[in-house]
Amino acid sequence: MEILKTLLEADPSVPRLTCYDETTGGRTDLSAQTLDNWASKIANMLHDEFDLVAGDQVWIDLPLIWQSACIILGCERAGVTVSDEEPLVVFTTVSNVSTWEEKFPDAYLAVLTDDPFGRGVVECGDDIPPGVIDFGPEVRFHPDAYLGAGPDSDQTPVIGEKSAAELLSSAGDYADEMQLTPGSRVVSDGWLVPDSSQVTADKWACNVLSAWVRGGAAVVVRGGDSERVTAISTAEKARVI
Repeated sequence: MEILKTLLEADPSVPRLTCYDETTGGRTDLSAQTLDNWASKIANMLHDEFDLVAGDQVWIDLPLIWQSACIILGCERAGVTVSDEEPLVVFTTVSNVSTWEEKFPDAYLAVLTDDPFGRGVVECGDDIPPGVIDFGPEVRFHPDAYLGAGPDSDQTPVIGEKSAAELLSSAGDYADEMQLTPGSRVVSDGWLVPDSSQVTADKWACNVLSAWVRGGAAVVVRGGDSERVTAISTAEKARVI
């Protein structure tokens, strides 16, 4: 997102997104520079590998993993919308491939794992279904700088019907409501509808962007109970929201 440019200028190396995965024991820190590099790689993949242009749609059917956040950022950079109405690409897991093959038979399917290092399906010792793209090794070949066209305007939808401008406006409102101060660090359950893999604009704005618009950092936790989330917030010196 354009907010990444502000974070890059402030400090490219400090962690801006930390993902805890209590189902695997993984913890991943991503700085503004790392997020920016991944956003560009994914935007290039959308443009070069899938032939997507601004206004096209993709869907993200993934658990709360750091690659999911990077895909959202990459979509915005390429002007592509995260929507399940008419996606031309679906990012999913091996176990859900058949579901999406039936629902959108003409869409590309790219599968990811929840490996904390971002390894692909084959690299983790599993088999890749025929005709399906193994995201992990494929995305690495793409440049760290985006070479394609971006969104038509800041009103291009990013998630559902919400544009980048609307998401940042909502994030600012959330930050005001929660009285976040400059540099605030927040802990939450991330950008998905609870107990699902559905990305929502409101949770992305509230649980990630609200911290970023204050020049802070977001910590998200997959699978942790309230006691574990409290322990993480203490360790991360962050506020649970």
